Amino acid sequence: MVSKDELEYNALNAAISQSSRSDYLSRVNEALQSIMIRSARFNNTADGTIYFRVDANSNKAVACVVTIDKR
Repeated sequence: MVSKDELEYNALNAAISQSSRSDYLSRVNEALQSIMIRSARFNNTADGTIYFRVDANSNKAVACVVTIDKR
């Protein structure tokens, strides 16, 4: 998660853990729904760096869940 303002890690972690959603991405979305910038555009560079662009609005956080295939 990236935010303009400091995030309450313990509160967010508790909200994610207590969510009744079935998968982690849905739990994160539910926990951040009031502060999430939904118009974020993600991209990556050739070396694997992830970046995003957002339009300014009253919301303040962007979340990115990365899945790693361990094969």
